[in-house]
Amino acid sequence: MNRYYTAVVALSCLSLCVLSILVCENGHIDRKKKRCFYETYILIILAIIAEWAGVALNGAPGWTKGIHVVVKTMDYIFTPIAGVFFARQVLDQNRWQKYMLWLLGANTVFQIISAFTGWMVYVDENNYYHHGPLYFVYVLVFCLAILYALYGFLVYGKGFKKKNSSSLYAIILLTCVGIGMQEVIGGEIRTASFSLALGSLLLFIHFSEFQQQKKDDDMSQQKILIETDALTGMLSRYAYSETLNEYQQKTALPENLVVFVIDINGLKNVNDTMGHEAGDNLICGAAECIQRTLGSYGKCFRTGGDEFVAILNMEKEQISGIQKNLKAETSRWKGEKVEQLSVSCGYAIAREHPELSIEKLVNVADQMMYAAKAKFYNNPEVDRRRRYE
Repeated sequence: MNRYYTAVVALSCLSLCVLSILVCENGHIDRKKKRCFYETYILIILAIIAEWAGVALNGAPGWTKGIHVVVKTMDYIFTPIAGVFFARQVLDQNRWQKYMLWLLGANTVFQIISAFTGWMVYVDENNYYHHGPLYFVYVLVFCLAILYALYGFLVYGKGFKKKNSSSLYAIILLTCVGIGMQEVIGGEIRTASFSLALGSLLLFIHFSEFQQQKKDDDMSQQKILIETDALTGMLSRYAYSETLNEYQQKTALPENLVVFVIDINGLKNVNDTMGHEAGDNLICGAAECIQRTLGSYGKCFRTGGDEFVAILNMEKEQISGIQKNLKAETSRWKGEKVEQLSVSCGYAIAREHPELSIEKLVNVADQMMYAAKAKFYNNPEVDRRRRYE
C-alpha cells in the first residue's frame, strides 16, 4: 500500500482533531454549533479511515475478507453522510436537510443489506474489492450529497458581501476538485480525505471571520442607533457626550472651532395648548433647519427636549451669515401641526477663549443663547403666552 497515502490520512485525521480543539476554545460559537462541527469532523474521520482500511486490506490474508466487506460498507455509509454534514456546518435546518437525512438513512439500510448480497461491493478470492451491479445507487446518493452541499454553501454565501463570498466559493471549489480527482481518476489518486480535512479547516476560518465581522457590524449598527436621536435623526445626547470627551483629550482646541447653542422659542406653550405631537413637529422642524444650515460645517446634536448644540469648524467672519441663514430657514418653515418656528441661538469661538475647555465654551454659548431668548421675549411684538413657565 502507498505509504504516502497512509501519511496523508494520518495527518488529515490529526488536523481534524486539532480543528476540534480550536472549535472548543472558540468562545464566539454557541454550544449547538460546536456540536455540529464536532459531528462533522467525526464523520469525516470515520469516512477517511474506512476508505483507507478498504484500500489497505486489498490483497490481505483471506481471514480478513469479512473485515474488508465491513469497512467498505462503512465507507459507502459515512462518505455521503460526511458530505451532507459538511454543508450542515454553515446551513440552518431546512426541509431539504430533512429529505437528505431520510435518503442517508435509506442508503445506510441498503449498504448493510448489500454487505451480505454483494449488490454494492464484493471481495474476490484474492481479497480485492470490486463494485457490485448496483454500485450506481451509491453514486447517485453520493452525487445528491454533493449537490446538497453545494446548495447549502450557495445559500450560506448569500449572506455575505461579494468580497466575502468569493473566498467561500473558492473553498467549495477546492474541496470538490479534490473529491472529483479521486472519483474520476481513481487508482492511486486518493485526494478526497485530504480535501475534506483541508476544506473543513478553511471553512472554520471563514466561519470564524464571518462571525467576528458580523459581531463588528452589529456593534457598529448599535452604535449608530445609540448615536442617533430617534425623533429628529440628528446626533444624540450620547454622541454629544462622546464628542465632548474627544475634545477633552486634546491639549488645545482648534482655533476655528465654533460652538452654537440653539433653543426653540415657545415649545412649552405649543405642548400645553396644541399637544405633544405639535411640539414634536416643532422640534423636528428646528432640527431640519439647523441641519440644513449648520450640518455642512460640523456636527449637530439634539441634547435635550428643545435644545440643540452644534460643534463646527468655521471662521469668525462666517458666523453672521450662518445666523442670518438659520433665521431665514426657520422663518420659511411651516409644519403640519405648527405654522411658525422661532429659535434663539448663541455661539462661542475657541480663538477668543483659548483658556476654556470645550464644556466651558459651550457654557459661554449657552449664556449668549439665553440672552438672545430674553431679548426675544422682551420684544413687545412677541405674544407673551409663548413665554416659558
